[in-house]
Amino acid sequence: ANQEILTPYHKEQLSNIGFVWKGTDVFFRKFLNSLLLFKEKTGGFKVNRSFMAPNDWPAEFHGYPLGEKVHQLKFKGLYIKDRLDRQEKLQDIGFPLPSRYTVQPSKSDESSTSAYIISTLSS
Repeated sequence: ANQEILTPYHKEQLSNIGFVWKGTDVFFRKFLNSLLLFKEKTGGFKVNRSFMAPNDWPAEFHGYPLGEKVHQLKFKGLYIKDRLDRQEKLQDIGFPLPSRYTVQPSKSDESSTSAYIISTLSS
């Protein structure tokens, strides 16, 4: 959809139902959700570079190269370069960002991040 021809009301309505405005958001959501699943299964974020999501994870993650994505994030800024919103989401869940990407906590409450995570998990 072309955002410029939509009214503010329609933009808000689409955003409220989880409409993805940018394709890169889909990739980040998959990364974030697989990272959260990894943390749930292992208790932390120490992801070996060769780790790929196993077949006992939900089907949309089978074979997902989480380890390589974490490596690219840490060394090349994958998903987070120039994206303070994403950096904050990762910090909010306790993911250790490289120091060059560490941001100060925002004034917004944590419920917005929780709502984002919950809404992306149900998408």
